[in-house]
Amino acid sequence: MSVISLPNCPTNCVGTLGSIDFDDCAPEVHFGEIAKLYLWALDEAPFATQAEYDSAAHWATHLSDSAITAGAIREFTVIGEMPDPEVTEIPISGDRIVQGFKKFVLNLEVDETNETNYNFLLLSECGGKYKANFEMADGILYGGMHGLEVSVKMSQPLPKTRQEVVKMIMKVSWQSKNHPFRQISIVA
Repeated sequence: MSVISLPNCPTNCVGTLGSIDFDDCAPEVHFGEIAKLYLWALDEAPFATQAEYDSAAHWATHLSDSAITAGAIREFTVIGEMPDPEVTEIPISGDRIVQGFKKFVLNLEVDETNETNYNFLLLSECGGKYKANFEMADGILYGGMHGLEVSVKMSQPLPKTRQEVVKMIMKVSWQSKNHPFRQISIVA
């Protein structure tokens, strides 16, 4: 199962009736919880081809907690969600309505608050953009070989009781006309 290309949208007013697939006996479902976030530098693409992106061995040469080589990918273990994207509908002439870009946000929690991860939080406060993919707990990878161009905001609120774990909160955001590409993760 891969969705790694955009549909050809019609250029007239007629909606396209796409294919659907339901199975009464063996429905295919996917479960929630974003479990991994993969970040890499905006200008250092680790994948030149879809074949490289689909190769576990190629991913392994780029995944690193600390390497600063071109194409290095950071793998965060997280718990998170992606709520409905925010989208603006704009009325235009002729009683028509167009949709603007969707604003997507991943709400992620990092519960390992060691010094290295805290220093990443501090570095993220400098701003800048990254490329990202994210992976669901059931092994579906979103983002595609080119990655999503994202902004990352991190904070570390401190709970008032000893029964709560300190967590870093990550907000990963981007804008797009479409939902991200997805496929079965080769990394899982």
